[in-house]
Amino acid sequence: MTKTGLLRTGSPTRRCGFASAALACAAFWAGPALPQAAPPNTTDATTDAEVVPLRVELDIPRLLSESTVDGEGLSDPVWQIEASNRRVLTLLPLRITPGGFDAELARPDISLGGGRFLCWWVPPRGDESQPTRQRRRAADPFGDPFTSEAERAPRFVAGDHRFARFLGDPNADPMGRERVAAVEPAPQVAGPRLARRITITAVGTVAWELDRAIPNATVGGRDNLYALKLDPQQLQALAPQRPDRLTRNSSESTREFNQRRQEAQQQMRQEQAEYRATREAVSALPDRFEEPLPAVVWAVFERSETQNTVSFEGPAPLPWSLPAESFTAMRELAGAGSRGGADTATDPVSPLKEAADTGHPLSLRAVASSLNGSSLLAEARPGDQVSALVQSVIESGDGEAVR
Repeated sequence: MTKTGLLRTGSPTRRCGFASAALACAAFWAGPALPQAAPPNTTDATTDAEVVPLRVELDIPRLLSESTVDGEGLSDPVWQIEASNRRVLTLLPLRITPGGFDAELARPDISLGGGRFLCWWVPPRGDESQPTRQRRRAADPFGDPFTSEAERAPRFVAGDHRFARFLGDPNADPMGRERVAAVEPAPQVAGPRLARRITITAVGTVAWELDRAIPNATVGGRDNLYALKLDPQQLQALAPQRPDRLTRNSSESTREFNQRRQEAQQQMRQEQAEYRATREAVSALPDRFEEPLPAVVWAVFERSETQNTVSFEGPAPLPWSLPAESFTAMRELAGAGSRGGADTATDPVSPLKEAADTGHPLSLRAVASSLNGSSLLAEARPGDQVSALVQSVIESGDGEAVR
C-alpha cells in the first residue's frame, strides 16, 4: 500500500501522524533549505575597471610627423619585411588603452582603406616616438629602426672559426681545455619586435610570441641565434662533420703522425663542444616576450602606391578619409617643422583649408598638427588665411584639435 493510501485510511489522528512523518522524511532527504539567490550586485562583485573595454585610437600627430609611416621596407633584429611590387608599407601609430581584461589582437580595430594588414611592430622601450629610419632610400629603405645598442641584432666577436659569429672567439690553448671552457653563448640576444598577434594585458603590458612566419617577411641575416631557432635545418647544417680517418704519410714519422692526429682530434672535440653550446643557446632563447605598453604600437599595412585616397576604418570618430595629395601635404608640413626646415608646399594652406571645411574631427586634428609642425603659425598675420584657418579650428569645438 502506498503512502497515499495510508494517509487516506485510518483515524484522523493516525492520518496526521503519517502526514507529519512524511513531511519530516521529505525535509530530511531534501537537506537544509537553500537561501534564495540575491539579485546580482555589480558594484560589489566587480569594479568599473573590470568592465571597461580596451580602447584603440589613431595617433594623428605621429601619423603626420613620423618618417616611420611610409616606406618600402622594415626590419627588426629577426625579421625583414619588404613591400610587394608597386606597393608600399604604411605603419599606423595606435594609442592603446588597456581594458579590464587581457585582449589578444590578431588585427587592429583601426584599418587602412585598401590596405592589407601584415603584422604589429612593438617599438623598443624609449624609442617608440623616434625610430631612426629613412623613407624611400634605395638601399635599406628603412635602415635600422633601433637606436638602443642593447636592442640591436647582436654582432658577435669575429674570429677565424665558423662558430665565432655565434659564440665569440675561444682562447687558443694548445691542449684545448681552456678553449672548451671558454665557449659561452653571447648575452642579451635581441628578440623580435614584429609579431602577427599581440596581447594587451589589464595591468598595462604588451605581450607577443616568436612567429614562425610573417607575411612578406624573411629572416634578416644569419648573425642572430633566432635565425637558427626558426630554421632547425640551418642549425643542423652547422653540425661538425667527422673527418676521414687519418693515415700516415710515407714521409711522415710516427711522432709527426701522432701529433697531427692529436691536433685533428682536439679540433673535432672543440667543434663539437661549440656546436653543443650553440644548440643549448638556441634552445634557451625565449619565444614569448612581455614589456610595459609603449605610448604607441604600430600596425603594419601594405597598400598600393597609386591610391588617390587615404582612408581609415574603425570605431568613431572613424571612418575618415582625405585625398592622398592632402595627406602628403600635411605630412610635409608637419615633418618640415620638426626638422627645422622650410615648408616646401607651393600652397600649403589650401589642403589644410579643404580638410578643415569637412568638419570631421580627425581632419581638424590633422590640420592642427600640421600647423604646429610647420612655420606657418610663426609667420601668420591677423586676417590672413592661416589666422582664418586657426579660427575655424578653434570654433569647431573639438577639444583635442584646439589643444
